[in-house]
Amino acid sequence: MKKRALISVSDKNGVVDAAKRLAAMGYEIISTGGTQKCLEDAGLKTLNISDVTGFPECLDGRVKTLHPAVHAGLLAKRDNAEHMRRLKELKIQTIDVVIVNLYPFKQTVMSGKGFDEVVENIDIGGPTMLRSAAKNSGDVVVLTDPADYEKALSELEAYPLITLGAGTTSHAFYVSVFTAQGVAFQPAIEAATADQIIPMAEAGLGVGIVPEAFIRPSDNVRRIELQEPLPLRAVCIVKRKGQPLSVAARELERMLLAAGAQST
Repeated sequence: MKKRALISVSDKNGVVDAAKRLAAMGYEIISTGGTQKCLEDAGLKTLNISDVTGFPECLDGRVKTLHPAVHAGLLAKRDNAEHMRRLKELKIQTIDVVIVNLYPFKQTVMSGKGFDEVVENIDIGGPTMLRSAAKNSGDVVVLTDPADYEKALSELEAYPLITLGAGTTSHAFYVSVFTAQGVAFQPAIEAATADQIIPMAEAGLGVGIVPEAFIRPSDNVRRIELQEPLPLRAVCIVKRKGQPLSVAARELERMLLAAGAQST
């Protein structure tokens, strides 16, 4: 499932560059109104908020993002299996980045505009999204100030992917899964063996993907619950009859059998 970024801003400084960088990282961009037009005029493909909520904007735009499909996608804790199960049941996708700044209420008041225009610049949806995203800031990146875009996006871009190298069955499996979701699989570091990945990730070199069968109880890893489970891999262990296995081979066989492989 692609990651999603929701972008809806009154101050459009830097927003096109931010959206382009997120798109290059594989994020699907959700947007609204004038922000969506700005991004699409710059050549970006976006998803209208109504396509996410399944409900049209109404009341002259007063109701756009006030919907469970938005706020459940922001508030769901990614490491909570029940939260993720419920999202899947409700057919709601997570929203992982929120770039929102609010209507210019103070400027509108100071400009001497009439009462009706001042009232229309009381932002409802923006603060609500920011509060939801901030409450779940461990899983959602929240940006309100264009001055912060560069630092935050650089941090997102700074975590390369660490996986087993090309030529391994795991690498081929990851390629097939990412491709099926429309995302290019481009690891920055390719390890020769699975036990090299976790130490490299712990050293801050990137984010590692490790086959679960090779994780030891002592490893400091986080299991991520996905909205759509990865397809199962077919693993078959073939042994020569009468040929004893080495200690390492026996341990590998034990782990694979524990993970559900078939031995012949």
